This record gives sequence, C-alpha cells and structure tokens, in this order.
Amino acid sequence: MYWHVPAESPETSLGKPQPIKKKNLGEYFTGRFNPLPQWRDAMPHIVKLSRWINPKGVWKVSWLVEPERYHPATKEAQERYAKWLKVLKNTRITMWGTSFGGKPVKREIITAKGPWVTKMSERVNGKWYKGVVALKDALDYLIESRIGKEPGLESTYVHVIEPHGAVEEEGIKDVKVYRGKVKDNPWAVGIRVRRNDGSSIYTASTLDGEGSFRNTEIELRGRLGLISETEKGEAEIAALYDGTYMKSPNVSVSIEKSWDAKLAGIIGDLTGIPEEQALIVETDRPIPLGKTLEGQMLTVYHQISDYHTTGYTIASVEPYGKGLFRINLAYHPTFIQNALWIREIDKNNPRLMYADEL
Repeated sequence: MYWHVPAESPETSLGKPQPIKKKNLGEYFTGRFNPLPQWRDAMPHIVKLSRWINPKGVWKVSWLVEPERYHPATKEAQERYAKWLKVLKNTRITMWGTSFGGKPVKREIITAKGPWVTKMSERVNGKWYKGVVALKDALDYLIESRIGKEPGLESTYVHVIEPHGAVEEEGIKDVKVYRGKVKDNPWAVGIRVRRNDGSSIYTASTLDGEGSFRNTEIELRGRLGLISETEKGEAEIAALYDGTYMKSPNVSVSIEKSWDAKLAGIIGDLTGIPEEQALIVETDRPIPLGKTLEGQMLTVYHQISDYHTTGYTIASVEPYGKGLFRINLAYHPTFIQNALWIREIDKNNPRLMYADEL
C-alpha cells in the first residue's frame, strides 16, 4: 500500500524509524515481489529509506503540505500561476491506519523520498520547453508492506484521512478499528471515529457485500454503512450502500433490498446530448418512479475491469418502455472516461492516430 504526499516527513505515533541500508526502493524490494512495470521503473528513484517494523494497533501520521515549497522560481511562471499562489494555503493531512489478515511473516511501514514527476509544457525566458520534469525528493512516501511465507497472503488495509487547514485544530480525537468475526465475514471491518466536539462516526464494510459485521457498537448487513451521532446520541447522517440494515449505539437504519439491473443504454455527453445525463436500465423488478429514490446512490459495474466501476446519484426515475426505466442522474456527471489530443493521423492508415491524454 503506497501513499505519497508533497511534504516533508510526517509527525507520527510510530516513534523513530530505523534506517534501511539500501540505495533505493527497487534495490530493497528486489526478489520480494514482482511490481507492475510503471512501479519497476519508478522504484530506483525512491530513496532515503527508513522503516517501522511490526507496527501495533492503529497508528497515526500527520503531514504538513506547504505549497510555497513548490512555487515557480522564474518571473514569467510566477505571473502565469499568480491566481494559484493566492488561493493555495498550508494544509495538514492526518491519517490513522492499520492492517490485518492472514499470517504474515513480516510487517513494516517504510518511509522514503521520491521525485514529483509531471509532463511539462512551459515557456521560460521566451522559449517553450516540452517534456518531463521532476522536483527531486518533493514527495514523502509511506509504504505499508505485509509479506507472507507463501504467495497468496490476503490483507485488509484500513485508513481514516482528515485534511484540514494548518492553523485549524484536528477534528478527530481517536480512531478504533474492529475486525469481522469468522462466522460473519472475516474480512469485514468496523470503525469508530470519535471527534473532539463529542460526536462520533460509526462505519462498517463487508468489502464484497457478503455476510455481515457485528460487535457491541456496530452492526451491518450490506456492503457499506455509516452513521454519524451527535454528543447526545442523535442522528446527524445515516447512509447505507448495497445493504438492508445498519446500527450504531443509538441509531439504526433499515431499508428495502437494492435493485439489480442490466444497463441497456446511456444518454449524455458520450451520445451527443451533454445537457442530459441518464441511464437506461432493464429489470424484472419495477423501480419506484418520480423522485422516490432521489439522492440515493447507484453503482455501474463494468465488464472490462473493476477500475471502470462508477457511482452515481439518482435524481429521478421514468418509465422507458416494457421492462425499461430511465434513471436521471444528479450533478451532471460525464460518461467520457478519457479525453485525447490527436497529434497525428497516419497517412497510409487513417484509422491509426497518435494522441496524448489531456
């Protein structure tokens, strides 16, 4: 599990890390696992390694992000980015984390430094430069590693992240993480977040939507649920995703089972009608019409890859023929996954185009 933040090394509850006597992350991880090609190329540039071995319980780190560290140096660039220099403020990112699952023979959290790499198209002193540029050691890396004796170690990583202004106090007092029971779902997780104003957030997930999660404070039957309680135990927010029941110490939510439907079509920017955003779905079970489901979430799963799974918010539902329904979406979402700038069309094969991602 990799995290990288444009900041100096964080404040942490883990104590002082132990230095790693390797030149870079690639050298340290050689022979331990087979990374994706993009990571294999990047690892030699991640340097200044240290680690915490076998971290216990829920740990905490806090980065101070100072945009001024990365302000442009030339006068031309400063004028070009002047509006950003006015609005970007120092921000603190605080994160609580833990992990569990299986029987790892080694657990560690690695801290390191790496470059901030980006594509560049910049005019400097009257001349245009294009290519790749990197700010050396600009990113602070936090890498969670769990290694099993045999291949196939399954791990659950849990994180709670709180960003806030550098001059503001933290809103979170503490975080507690509960593991699911074997008979319910061993991969399920529950979290209690206590805030400094006396209120609390209770959330749980079964990850795959199967089974349930239960303990003395939280109960969930579904994929994901969240309840926010005031100091007096009154409900502030209650949300339940792909499930039927969620309970915290003082609040409970029960809803009808979710709908499963087949996507039959879309209406929106991808079909040349950007002023409308709707899904056409086919289902044997009628969906409530009008604004009955307004504000509720739906998820579209893609056959190609889980990376294409997308969540939307329902605005209203209309009939669209026999067994079909039109689900109008809120907040004007786009259906375009990638936008490309075409650089060249092959003269011998007009179907072959060379393009850059915008």
